[in-house]
Amino acid sequence: TLESLDMQNNHLAGPVPSALGDLDELRYLSLDGNNFSGSIPDVFTGLTNLERVYLNFNEFNGVMPSSLCFLREEGVLEDLWSDCGGYPITCTCCTVCCDMVAECDEMASQQGGSD
Repeated sequence: TLESLDMQNNHLAGPVPSALGDLDELRYLSLDGNNFSGSIPDVFTGLTNLERVYLNFNEFNGVMPSSLCFLREEGVLEDLWSDCGGYPITCTCCTVCCDMVAECDEMASQQGGSD
């Protein structure tokens, strides 16, 4: 059973395969630092063990998939990093947004828990 998939900084390009949604035991997904492009597939609904997802420093566009935001809202997904601080992606549920100059900022208004 695959619980951790770390593909960070491997010069991977193209769209993210929708087959990621079949990895139902996955807890950790790191695709950051590649050249993935296009929209992020909305295939994460069944990944109810997913705790950390790192999608930053790629060339994604569009909107963060509702399946990832749902996992954040349910308290399953603790960390969700993305290029939403200057890149053409919209993320209302990310814990950290990164920008084009390799800087990342926590999104205080989007963190779980109480103040």
